[in-house]
Parts: sequence; structure tokens; C-alpha cells
Amino acid sequence: MKIVIDIPEEIIKDAKDSPNYYPTYHFKEIWRAITNGTPLPKGHGKLIDSNILKGHIDKLPALPDGNFAGNHSALKALINMQPTIIPTESED
Repeated sequence: MKIVIDIPEEIIKDAKDSPNYYPTYHFKEIWRAITNGTPLPKGHGKLIDSNILKGHIDKLPALPDGNFAGNHSALKALINMQPTIIPTESED
């Protein structure tokens, strides 16, 4: 099983600063991160940032008759309809 976990940066820094030392005082935080992790669905495809993809769609040129612009909206709607595997990260 693959899961996505959120570990505080100070714990990651501690682990990188002393790779041969396993600080047991972070055990509870690490265990909490694992138990609160988001399991990835078996057989999931490539995980991408859909906002970046939609930004690229906006930059696609329209055909001379302008019809392709409508397809831009359809493509973005199709992306928006896909199930969320990992929620958007908040700014705070």
C-alpha cells in the first residue's frame, strides 16, 4: 500500500541532520502521520497538479472559427469531474 503522509518539517530536518540516529521523541508524530495518511488507490495513474494542466489548456490557440475555445472549457470541465485523490494543500 502506498500512502501520502504529512510530516512536520522539523521532524524531516532532524532525520536529515542525523541519518544514523532515529529520534524516538518524534515517534508519536510519525505514527499519527502514518495513521492519518491518505491511501492511494490501487492501480492509480500518474498524479499531477490539475491547476497547472488547466493553465496550459488556457494557453492553447483557438482555431480561426473560434470553436476550439469551447473545447478548452470542455477539457477543464472533464478535469474537474475527476475524483480527488489528494486534496489541495492549504496556504496556511
